[in-house]
Amino acid sequence: MRSRSNLHLLLSSLVLLLLFSCTQDLSLGEHHEPTPPQDASAYLNALDNMGITPRSLEIWENHVFVDGDLVFEKQALLQKAIVLTEVVSYSNVQTIDYYITPWTFTPTEISLIDMAAAEWSNITDCAINFRRARGYKDADMIVTNFSYRSLPEEMQESSAFGIAWFPQNGNVGRWVAINNEDSSVAGATNTQFRLLVKHEMGHALGFTHSNLGHVPLTINNGQSGSFSKVHLLCTLTSETGNLMQSGGAAGGISGLADLSADERLASHKMYPGYFAGPSITGHTVCYSGSNRYIKFTMNTGNDDPVTAKVERYFPWITGSPAGVSGTLLLDGCGNTGRSITVPTPTGSWNYRVRLSNFEGDYFGAPSGSYYATVN
Repeated sequence: MRSRSNLHLLLSSLVLLLLFSCTQDLSLGEHHEPTPPQDASAYLNALDNMGITPRSLEIWENHVFVDGDLVFEKQALLQKAIVLTEVVSYSNVQTIDYYITPWTFTPTEISLIDMAAAEWSNITDCAINFRRARGYKDADMIVTNFSYRSLPEEMQESSAFGIAWFPQNGNVGRWVAINNEDSSVAGATNTQFRLLVKHEMGHALGFTHSNLGHVPLTINNGQSGSFSKVHLLCTLTSETGNLMQSGGAAGGISGLADLSADERLASHKMYPGYFAGPSITGHTVCYSGSNRYIKFTMNTGNDDPVTAKVERYFPWITGSPAGVSGTLLLDGCGNTGRSITVPTPTGSWNYRVRLSNFEGDYFGAPSGSYYATVN
């Protein structure tokens, strides 16, 4: 009996050790860091450098809680580890593996979470691609509820419908938490629950609230936009009626809207999908003094690319180009009749055009070779 008791004690210790290890793997892993300052100004300055002007900010033990449902890790925010470059792109991570903690949701809720992920994945010409992970160790993102043990204790006191972590270090936000024990969430329709999950996933992808602080950009159609590489700061035409509007602007969970056309456009810019090679339909040679320019007209296949570059090859060489233009804005809008004008030397050349995203840091496939002679 004593040896059996010792065996039971040994087995119990091993089980506890395994449980502790699993908890550590799923934890936020920040308790070894030195305690960051509690002064809000440091975090406000860091957020301001990202173009985010929060309407509300709470300082938790290891996190900063912004605008009611957006979480930043303190150390990452202060160390500027939240990098303003694409988290996902065609040439980077193409698939986001997400894990749903199955014991925290009903089968219907799990199905709706999968639907929300699929709808993000189904945006045309966009690199966002969610895939269910078999376990949390394989996941880039974990979807759970507020009672999950590895999440901050402060969440237990939050009245938010959902909370999400913002991307950092080139990765999507690690956690998406849904408060399915809240009466409003528990009583939500399937559509409302799906949109709530989709909204929080948007934060984990790098979208902030569409109706809160913004830094406008100008894109080539002359409209004032405000999407940047990682976070959507507002939208082109309307700051409400979007998936990513804040809960206050939406009027609660019953007022949640789906992705707007502007948000889809911003998704293309943030996560550019594969740009097929354009089809060059014609050219014009222009002269300015001793300088020559060639203007290419093309069909782009879709209206997402806004910049392009031109590669120039010798007629008999198919290897490295003899010259490459800078990244220039395409003239015109839509997917036909777009044009780009670049300087060129005299002679007979093969030209190819590559389409790009707004920032010009991702280029798709080249067009077919286009032969032209410049006198």
